[in-house]
Amino acid sequence: MPNFLTHLAVAKRYAEKNNITGDKAREFFHGTVYPDLEGAKPGADKEDTHYKMPLLPEQRKIERFFIDRVDYKKFFKQHKGQTPFERGVLLHLIVDNDCYPTIIDRWRFTALVEDGVRPGDILANSFNSVNNYLKQKYGVNLDMTGVKKEIENCETKWINQFGTCTSEYNFFDTQESLEKLDLFIEKASSVDLDAFIQKHR
Repeated sequence: MPNFLTHLAVAKRYAEKNNITGDKAREFFHGTVYPDLEGAKPGADKEDTHYKMPLLPEQRKIERFFIDRVDYKKFFKQHKGQTPFERGVLLHLIVDNDCYPTIIDRWRFTALVEDGVRPGDILANSFNSVNNYLKQKYGVNLDMTGVKKEIENCETKWINQFGTCTSEYNFFDTQESLEKLDLFIEKASSVDLDAFIQKHR
């Protein structure tokens, strides 16, 4: 689960590359954090706000992070992807779908999970460990979204749920892993959303 600042780093780079500014940028940034906000959609859980495909019985909890996870057709039945907000939500889904196979060491992840570490602990610790790095390198902050208080409430719950950072579970603890994260941010922020919408609608 890429955290809020990771999503915002991708969204900010996308906005810079596509000249999205002012109120449209704020709406876009709000969209890119929306699926992770508690109570984003009344009566919905994160399976709904993330348009997740149902898992097959043979797909273990480890494998679900390394396969296509998003049902884009379901998203486009409900949204046209035309407003800045909707495009922000779509970019969030693309990031969630593509990040784990790209930037997470599958074998190390698998070993930790098989040793009894919860996947959420690994991912929360890893992504939270780069918060200062993302703030400094990409100039992101929660004020960009217009929903800072809601995000902070979510982060407090997540800290209680997943605990504080533990270096053993940090997948961004080397220069090489940070470079891999940067490459992912650049690639994800270069997606042609118009072409993506045409292909998946």
